[in-house]
Amino acid sequence: VLNRAYRMASDHNATAFALDPDNRFLWRMSRRRLEAEAIRDATLQVSGQLDQGRGGGGRGRLLQGDRRALPAQRGDPPPVRQARPNSPDRRGQGGGRRGPGPHGKGLAFLDGQRLVAYDHFSIGELLATMDQNDAALAQDREALSSFQKLAAGDPANMQFQQDIGRVRAQIGQVLIDLGQLSTGMDQLRSSLSTLESIPDASNQRSLVGFTILTDQLWLGKAQVMLASSKSASRQQAAEHCREADSWFNKCLPGFEAIRDHASPQYGGAARVNEVTQETARCKRILSNVNRSRPQ
Repeated sequence: VLNRAYRMASDHNATAFALDPDNRFLWRMSRRRLEAEAIRDATLQVSGQLDQGRGGGGRGRLLQGDRRALPAQRGDPPPVRQARPNSPDRRGQGGGRRGPGPHGKGLAFLDGQRLVAYDHFSIGELLATMDQNDAALAQDREALSSFQKLAAGDPANMQFQQDIGRVRAQIGQVLIDLGQLSTGMDQLRSSLSTLESIPDASNQRSLVGFTILTDQLWLGKAQVMLASSKSASRQQAAEHCREADSWFNKCLPGFEAIRDHASPQYGGAARVNEVTQETARCKRILSNVNRSRPQ
């Protein structure tokens, strides 16, 4: 076998498939199932619960609710995680609750529901980055429906509330990109209302805190869009820009703190620049409106 065989992609080729459907002559890289460790780490990463710190014990960590990335351990059976992925940190408590959960449903059933919800959420996020907004919205709404059902069965679980707030934030952003400003802002306000009730809300470098800052940024951006509408009068444009400035003033200190004190991967500098650009855009809009539009 030549080196080229190990550099092949797994892309489908109709002509090659017709001649060699079993890939015996290695015309592509054979596809493999994703390992349990990778599925677990991806799920925790999407949920914002993955502890990326180094060190820790072996597979037994899972029973203590540890959320660090797992090294691949070929030949070992997939570890059974007894603590729910959505539960609060249960380190030192010997794992999670056994037996049936809310409404008599077992933990495996609840974990499966949440994994499916995260699949929809992560797919929606990916589609949004590809500007496939309608498809992204459909996935996000499926995720929101699943998280709401889970939260109804366990109202005290703050992780479910965080999930709902994050999905609503993503739905709001997609709707604003689609030009549905009013509906999008409603989703962002609902996201804020949910997330601000979570204990970690004041921590700007937490997933909850960062989502709150981003909601505020997008609410400001939506107000700038409304101010730039040709149908807005001079007074309406001025009101929208004042509202935008209010939102920008709320999120800017948090983004500046992230820029100055957190790792660059948090994107604090980029967010500060975005706020600065949107503020300058609002000033240009007001300047143009005062010259060209009636009261």
